[in-house]
Amino acid sequence: MDEAGLVSCCKNKMAAAQKILYTRYAEDMMMLCLRYIPQQEDAKEVLMDSFLSFFKNICEFTYRGEGSVKAWLKKITVNYCLSHLRKRSVLFIQVKDEQYRQTVNNENVLDHINAKEIM
Repeated sequence: MDEAGLVSCCKNKMAAAQKILYTRYAEDMMMLCLRYIPQQEDAKEVLMDSFLSFFKNICEFTYRGEGSVKAWLKKITVNYCLSHLRKRSVLFIQVKDEQYRQTVNNENVLDHINAKEIM
């Protein structure tokens, strides 16, 4: 079945068509997830969330020819990857140069290094 037919069937909630689309694109989308999220389990979770969103919103999709399904799915997947990364991001605190210099100057590193460590 061609992409246009699969999209039409997915819009009618046909599980067989959903399975075909999933099988067709899951590997490529998983590789995309792994580029953003190296942890296998997290990447799988993002992949599943992406496909759920894809199938949930397929009625809003307008088929524009070969490749448009993959492009739309890729866009959804990247957005889910970025969202996942934002949720897991580390908070960085900005320190002024002056504060950093004071900290470094207060600790005399050379006092703590013995001759063996230097050579």
